Amino acid sequence: MRYKVTVEVGGYWEDHTTDLDKDEAQALAEDLRETFPEERYWVQEDDEPKVERHYNDKAVDGWEDLFTR
Repeated sequence: MRYKVTVEVGGYWEDHTTDLDKDEAQALAEDLRETFPEERYWVQEDDEPKVERHYNDKAVDGWEDLFTR
């Protein structure tokens, strides 16, 4: 089972760090609570499937890439 640290700031919550084991998540949440006491951190099970990313290695992001290969 994998875990994540979630944070609430200004009434909204978002994942802070994902794909942790339970000890890592608890240690990180405790450290963040001490460092940022105005924000709320907690540990949850990370049940979302990990998405594998595919990259296009033939893509260019500027004219230099077209002429320097």
